[in-house]
Amino acid sequence: MYRFEAGQDSLQLFEFDFSLVPNEKEIPINNKVSSQDQFQAEMEKARGQIGFDKLLFDEETNHFYRFGRIYLPREDKEAPLKAQVFLFAFDENLNLIGETEIPDLDKVPSSAFFKDGKLWSYVNVEDELGFAVFTFDF
Repeated sequence: MYRFEAGQDSLQLFEFDFSLVPNEKEIPINNKVSSQDQFQAEMEKARGQIGFDKLLFDEETNHFYRFGRIYLPREDKEAPLKAQVFLFAFDENLNLIGETEIPDLDKVPSSAFFKDGKLWSYVNVEDELGFAVFTFDF
């Protein structure tokens, strides 16, 4: 992860040593393909490796959070994607302070944001906008 300080023209690299997931993608992805089948094969290879979402900041705790996911292989290519979902916590200086797998989720929450110390995410409830609200007890 990089932090860019525009006013100082400064770029800082943060590296982490995760215990639950690889620190980065481990299998190279071929970005030049000549067929749709090759493209799909490379996409499956990429999806099967760790991917990280954007940082989310909680003003109440001054902590950053970030979801990660590893998509599971699909027998049926038309089936919805399902993933192992992970949550990483960082202090205000971006030091890793915790990580966990969230086995009850099979996808990363959509458009997540913090409000009142809770993580909110949009969900579709019978074609109506709803919210899933997550609390952290630690």
